[in-house]
Amino acid sequence: MKRPPYLALLLLFLSTSCFAQGWQWGRMGHGGPGMDCWPVATDTAGNVYTGGNAFSWGDIDFGSGVTLSIPMPIGLPDRASIWIKYNNSGTPLWAVRTTFGDTWLHALTTDPSGNLIVFGGFENDSMKIGSFTLHNIYGLNHGTQYYLAKISPSGTVLWAVKDGQTPNGSGLHLIGGISLFPGGSVTTDAAGSIYITSCFYKPSITIGGTTLTNTNPIGNSRDVFVAKYSPSGALLWASSLA
Repeated sequence: MKRPPYLALLLLFLSTSCFAQGWQWGRMGHGGPGMDCWPVATDTAGNVYTGGNAFSWGDIDFGSGVTLSIPMPIGLPDRASIWIKYNNSGTPLWAVRTTFGDTWLHALTTDPSGNLIVFGGFENDSMKIGSFTLHNIYGLNHGTQYYLAKISPSGTVLWAVKDGQTPNGSGLHLIGGISLFPGGSVTTDAAGSIYITSCFYKPSITIGGTTLTNTNPIGNSRDVFVAKYSPSGALLWASSLA
């Protein structure tokens, strides 16, 4: 019995497209704290960036001489956000982390120049990333503000900013993306400008000099906000929608 021509084509497609593909490489860190990880991004050179949050302390060895040490917190919760860069062959190139902020990493992306852009939130009264210290206007454990930072292709933190003020504190929920945990999203355009989005569930939120009003007068609904930053980290505008 002669096979229909389309059946032969289907079998050829399945054999080449579905079964011929395989892992090129996989990597993991050894030792260190318990972590959760979800964001991943690439740049135009094929380098791979990933990151997550460390929930305890210890030393992490990513291989090829790339390590991170997460110090034991003293009296305060202190989750650290970390980022790792791999080349397109899977070799670790560098790793960076936050300090003192009780931080959450929500999303990351790259810009056309190969810089890494990271977006997250922090709950302690201050956090440090590279040489930059950001202060939470609400003080210790009274509310969340977001942070946004740019990291060069070599791992140097170029700038870091924070924002997101809500009435009575703790109204910046930072929810979204594909994670079940609080989150948000970040992207860039061809000019290197940066866009972040998340949501707030208070009557209003102030970003820079712009106050966005929730469609629910008492803030019982989550409204989305979007903000645009210049390549140098200056806030350009902020807007919201229900």
